[in-house]
Amino acid sequence: QYFTDLPIALVQERRAEAMVTYGRPLAADLSLQASIGGEYSQLSQSGPEGLTRTFYRPKGFVSFAWRPRPNLDLSARIEREVGQLNFFDFVASANASAGTVNSGNANLVPPQSWNAEVQATRNLGAWGTATARLYGQLIYDIVDIIPIGETGQSPGNLESGTVYGLEWTSTFNFDPVGWCGAKLDLNLQFQHSSLEDPLTGLSRPINENLTREIEVNLRHDVPETDWAYGASFTQFRQAPLFRLDERWQFLDTPGRLGLFVEHKDVLGLTMRAGVDNLLGTNESFNRVFFEGRRTGPVRFTEDRDRYYGPVFTLTISGTI
Repeated sequence: QYFTDLPIALVQERRAEAMVTYGRPLAADLSLQASIGGEYSQLSQSGPEGLTRTFYRPKGFVSFAWRPRPNLDLSARIEREVGQLNFFDFVASANASAGTVNSGNANLVPPQSWNAEVQATRNLGAWGTATARLYGQLIYDIVDIIPIGETGQSPGNLESGTVYGLEWTSTFNFDPVGWCGAKLDLNLQFQHSSLEDPLTGLSRPINENLTREIEVNLRHDVPETDWAYGASFTQFRQAPLFRLDERWQFLDTPGRLGLFVEHKDVLGLTMRAGVDNLLGTNESFNRVFFEGRRTGPVRFTEDRDRYYGPVFTLTISGTI
């Protein structure tokens, strides 16, 4: 009964797509696959400033796969993609824990992008495999925080943004050098993004976009035994989040290092003991508040740190 006078907004979407896909070999070692079609979307919002809008967006892709040698696979792909909107961005919202307020924006449109990538996979024989992927995105109507009036801010569409990066995935076996049963798995991703800041006009990263992710796993299954042991290291980084009156960033430093030992037949079960976070992790949060907008002087800063040390685990798995 206390909220009957408050406006209520209902956001709905009707969405459909139609695609036609075609594929054929162009040569013994070269093949083509293509898809073309479109997407229909009707967005409607009731309540104050509610409206209904309809979008027709083309989408599809063209990809090539080429095997110039038996141990090498190459591929290339160009794609037109249509994104999805967050319905919470249409209406005004407040985050009590973060102390932020956003105005609603009934005129948001879905982002769309041109995506391109080139990928190479090399079979290294007894040494393992390695895959490298180089990619890029040109995003139109990207959603970010835009100025509303003199002091307000709201999710809104910017003209464009770019993302490009490199991804590496590999498995290296150490049998050829005499360390039988040992392997090293690498998953690495490095990424850069940029857009024109709607407040300053300068280039900056896309809010909280991935900048790097590192995962390294070493495992040794001791030959002719049920024992195995290994180590792992992970690290994740992302860009700061920019509002018009503040900037914040979460960081976990320096990364997580762990060790484990495993026995694969303890009364028919697999038992694994591990210790993680050997380097100690500091979960930090930094937020800078400005006088008025971000172009003004710093008003004050907020820093939070939470440190924790090693984590011990014992895992028992299998079927009795």
